[in-house]
Amino acid sequence: MNEFLNKWFLLDLLFYKDEFQEINKLDLVHPLDTEVFKSNPMNKLYECIGIEGDFLVIKHKANSFRIKKEAIKQLMPNPKFKWGEKVIQISKPEIESHIDDFFWHYKNGEYLYNLIVNGKRKSNRYNESDLEKVE
Repeated sequence: MNEFLNKWFLLDLLFYKDEFQEINKLDLVHPLDTEVFKSNPMNKLYECIGIEGDFLVIKHKANSFRIKKEAIKQLMPNPKFKWGEKVIQISKPEIESHIDDFFWHYKNGEYLYNLIVNGKRKSNRYNESDLEKVE
């Protein structure tokens, strides 16, 4: 399972329930983490940060979970920036911001980033060529 370390991916839909259908693949989630997957939509990007027995330890922002490798829907390219990293907009280098979140834009085949500037989330989305990391 080491091949998943430091890789990025999307998960399969692990739980969904409404009046017409139910999807329940929670057997792919560590028993102590199943409640989180019942109450949160999980169409997010995850990074594998470790291995714990038969489970991959995955992270989204500050939250970590344990899943089995069969829960992975799709491997993704590594993003240039991660949550919380300080960046500048190349067009406005005097304004420092940090990465709030990011997602994969399927049509364009690239990551788009949401920024926080002066404590407020910007409504614009930025691609990797718009940003530069601040050391």
